[in-house]
Amino acid sequence: SGTDSTSTTGDELCYFGTTGNSGGADGPWLELYHQGAALQEGGVLRLECGFQGSYMFEVVPVLGGFTPLGKYVHFEVALDVEGHTEGPLGHFFYALPYDILVGCIEDPNYDDPSFFPTSFQMQVHDEVANLLALDGLPAHLHVGFTGDGMSVEIDLDLTISAAPDDSWAFCGYEDTGGTTTDGTTGGTDGTTTDGTTGGTTGP
Repeated sequence: SGTDSTSTTGDELCYFGTTGNSGGADGPWLELYHQGAALQEGGVLRLECGFQGSYMFEVVPVLGGFTPLGKYVHFEVALDVEGHTEGPLGHFFYALPYDILVGCIEDPNYDDPSFFPTSFQMQVHDEVANLLALDGLPAHLHVGFTGDGMSVEIDLDLTISAAPDDSWAFCGYEDTGGTTTDGTTGGTDGTTTDGTTGGTTGP
């Protein structure tokens, strides 16, 4: 995790420009990863139970090739799922800005990166009563940011996978047709437009 560069405010950067695929790009670049693999056109976006106890789709951005303005980079993130327009602006999930940490964690009492937003955690909203009904649906993911005055965007057509696994029990899932024991998805709204969807920016 490279720490040899700084932002315009002099912040050391620990979560920035750390992969090889686009490292030689001329100008700002962005890569997206899902469950440890590069997320590409036509790929599968899998529903999982997050550590916070909510169902979500998690995508990890890796970026570089520019000088950040500070410890966080502001993203626009939109996930569209066929038949689901209950979220902000008619999306399944939408956040602007969605702040991603690229600086270093300086508080020794909170040195676990999970306390900070280093990935897009696109939570399932309460209106989705049947998780299993999401399985196989077409989806479109849009992610964008501006670096050194240049806009960088990725748009991917994907397929949703909503297949229960052992981790779902942490979110309260039981084999009752995709609902929990209280008849809900167990998630939270989590789709505001102020960037609070991806956790906190630290204590």
